[in-house]
Amino acid sequence: MTDLLEDLLDSIDRAVALLKSRPEARFGIDIENLLRVKRVLEGLDPEEIDALLEDEEE
Repeated sequence: MTDLLEDLLDSIDRAVALLKSRPEARFGIDIENLLRVKRVLEGLDPEEIDALLEDEEE
């Protein structure tokens, strides 16, 4: 796994932890969405992610 992918997954984990620490029910859908994004990222080839993000920077 590339450093970039690890950083993205770590950021998602921190965001989920922060949202879970808040009592507002409205964050439930955000947590679910972040976990879905995490599953998608984990299923992609790390080189694909790097390439997608490089295209975005140009």
